[in-house]
Amino acid sequence: MTQPTTSRFDVPVLLEKVATNHVDKKKLRQQWLTVPNLLTAIRLIAIPIMCRYILNGDSNMVAFILFLAIWVTDMLDGFIARRFNQITDVGKVLDPLVDKVFQFATAVTLWLSGRLPLWVPIMLFLNQAFLVLGGALLWKKGTVVKSAWYGKTATVLLTACFAVLFLLNAEQYWLADYLFVVPVLLTFFSTFMYTRDYYSEHNPVSTEQDRLTNHESKNRQKEVDRGKDMQEQECTKSL
Repeated sequence: MTQPTTSRFDVPVLLEKVATNHVDKKKLRQQWLTVPNLLTAIRLIAIPIMCRYILNGDSNMVAFILFLAIWVTDMLDGFIARRFNQITDVGKVLDPLVDKVFQFATAVTLWLSGRLPLWVPIMLFLNQAFLVLGGALLWKKGTVVKSAWYGKTATVLLTACFAVLFLLNAEQYWLADYLFVVPVLLTFFSTFMYTRDYYSEHNPVSTEQDRLTNHESKNRQKEVDRGKDMQEQECTKSL
């Protein structure tokens, strides 16, 4: 939905202004009351309804329609945000958070209904718990990590595999053991890439200092070696 960079905004100051009524409430409402953010809120409300129909074995088609509606709404809110310049810091956090709730809730209910192996929701929980906790810490620091292509690719591939499960019959559920290997690995890869990109962007000085330190160490070592060579040559001449 957005570029793979990080942005900085002063969340603590904003919260302090809200508490003391020193913030422009109209601007604050504009951060929340946008069409993309409202669509994201609707997605969040629809998730438990979808889960109820997944667990009800006789309502597979209704569950599948709700699943597709949530997925399409996810793509739609991103398009609207970019097309009509309604990208907000709230949306940058809320949208991927709801994506993770959607994925994990779908995985758990599909496992409970006997369609998905247990290792899939466990792996997703471990990965997404790390992302959510990391995102919360960065939010407190006033940093928002935007979605990147590898994160969106992992999301699309994982969601597509969930969709396939709705179309399989009971005799074909064993395919899920192999179907989700690549999507789950890709989610961990995207987490690694987000961590690496954040570290490299916020520690460029340290990286440059390390490079200079290594360069200076090599130069000093060359000088020491040159001095030893000169001493050996002088000893040889004196002999």
